[in-house]
Amino acid sequence: MTDPRLLDWLRGLGSDGREVLQPSCAVMTEGDWNIIPKKDRVLLEEGNIKPVLLKKHAEIPELIRHLVKELGLFPAGPTLSFKVSFTSDEQKQWRVETGDGAVREVDVPWTGSYDFAEALRQFTKMAEKPAAEEGQRAALHTHAVQLGDALGEALLGDDDRKRIRNASGRDGAPPLVTLESDDDLILSLPRELLRLDGQFAVREGRIDLVRTTTPGSQQAPTLSKPDRYLKLLVNVSAPEGSSGHLDYEAESYRLHRALHDYSEIAFTELGSADDLVKGVAEHEPLGVHFSGHGAPGKLLFEDDEGQKDAVAINDLLRDIRTAAPDKFSRFFYLASCHGNDPGDLEEGQVGSTISAAQLHREGVTQVVGYYGPIMDVLSTVAEVAIYKAMGEGRTTLDGVRQARAALAQGVEITGKVSHRAEVVQERAKTFPFAWAQLVLYHRGPDHPLSLKLPEQYVQAQEARLERKYEGTEQRRFLSTGFIGRRRDLHAFRRKVRQGQHVFVFQGLGGLGKSTLAFKAIPLLAQGRPTMTIWCHEIEDAEHQARELTSRLSTFGQERFGSDWGGVVMQVDRMPELTEAQRFETFLGTILDWCPIWSSTSTTWNRCSTARITTIRRPSGRGRARPSRRSGRR
Repeated sequence: MTDPRLLDWLRGLGSDGREVLQPSCAVMTEGDWNIIPKKDRVLLEEGNIKPVLLKKHAEIPELIRHLVKELGLFPAGPTLSFKVSFTSDEQKQWRVETGDGAVREVDVPWTGSYDFAEALRQFTKMAEKPAAEEGQRAALHTHAVQLGDALGEALLGDDDRKRIRNASGRDGAPPLVTLESDDDLILSLPRELLRLDGQFAVREGRIDLVRTTTPGSQQAPTLSKPDRYLKLLVNVSAPEGSSGHLDYEAESYRLHRALHDYSEIAFTELGSADDLVKGVAEHEPLGVHFSGHGAPGKLLFEDDEGQKDAVAINDLLRDIRTAAPDKFSRFFYLASCHGNDPGDLEEGQVGSTISAAQLHREGVTQVVGYYGPIMDVLSTVAEVAIYKAMGEGRTTLDGVRQARAALAQGVEITGKVSHRAEVVQERAKTFPFAWAQLVLYHRGPDHPLSLKLPEQYVQAQEARLERKYEGTEQRRFLSTGFIGRRRDLHAFRRKVRQGQHVFVFQGLGGLGKSTLAFKAIPLLAQGRPTMTIWCHEIEDAEHQARELTSRLSTFGQERFGSDWGGVVMQVDRMPELTEAQRFETFLGTILDWCPIWSSTSTTWNRCSTARITTIRRPSGRGRARPSRRSGRR
């Protein structure tokens, strides 16, 4: 800062020229700043050059490392690319082609060695349940070591190992190992267990590992530099009778608590495939979070009665592209168990499509999935780490690396004190390889998905998390944010289709009975006009019968306009009618005048106990005239 060339240049700019200079900082010690003459310090400040003062020079490297980390400026590590395929239909050898064009053929790990297949089978089986005993964890570790050694030996050559070792200890991201294959068996193996120099290389942060597939289209989308904040569409599907109980209400609450600090969130309400497609078109999310169950190449949604609806992934993505061709999400979090499970090694093939690989193959740029099942608590740990990194403007790969570290250490990366710390540590202890279950598919440049959220974003997001209402001041209903009665609505649909038309919603105040009825009415009406009568409002009236008749007449006026005036006039000319008979006359006339209510009218006639006066609707000129109709119980 005392270089005369810099000071002379600033003086030559003049005050107007110095005022428009871009702000900059100079890192120095307090002692160095104090020895600069006062007039030169003023000159520097006028040039928008601000000092960042430290106590001693030794603190400068640490400050730079901190800034690089906070700003996500880690330099990318070297990339080691491997394209792996079988050499023949016999599937006895792999053809491994590296990024620099070198090709080698190696025996597949299970050829001639039953130990690998048995280790994979035992590891997969044991990883599904908590390893509560030390002996169980030791056996699981033994199988993992055997798998990791074999996978590392088959994939990494001597030069690859040397490059990884040379990159160890450097600042920045670790080397990125990219595995590309069109074979789902190759993609499904638990390669996160890969070992190098007696260590699990992924767990120790020595490498990052991603998978990729050859896209089904040459125009497969990739990530570009972000221009929006993170926005997620969350779908929770819990069809009745699906294996593994998933509580829709609890899962929705868990996800809301986990994600709302890092992303704008929109929830689908019905858990159906159509609802997800409509949600993408309406909300234009950067990513989709699917929580539920899957099947090979399919995702399990709910149909409109809450039953299983297995939708093929390629059909789902086709429908999304059709409904929202310019809003296709680049990111998909497949929060379902067995999203990247291995095939049957004894058969030598998967025999079905891996869900995570199929999503990626069909054009989703980034897919996060799980190998095997994962506990809800640990799933939350991974989700928070990944979405927190995204919200900070960092890459998905950064988030996955943080998530794996959190799963391995049994900690939550939230920046907050967690009351669940002991629970997380216990789950991580009994599921010691949860970090290896997290799988990332990625294609193209590794840009962040989202801009970094400003500090005020969370407060603004909290303000937007408001439920929206419809209705009058006397009665208001939730139009959005209605969570917790999906099963009741499914049961309601089934009963309507079975022919039931009378329903009673009973329960304590504040449980959502009115909103449930508000949601149910359109399902019962099926496009027909509806009239709602609130009994407690009638009870407060001085003349209850008269008030009930008046409301029915008001509905007639709204439905039929000026024609209804003639009905009221005719009824007023019949003073012998009691209030109950006036009500019956109005109701009978409404049923007669609504052709689409023919079935309802028939039901009314059968239930009537007396002769009912109805008013014929005028055709052309003339006035409405009374008629008589009868019915019997």
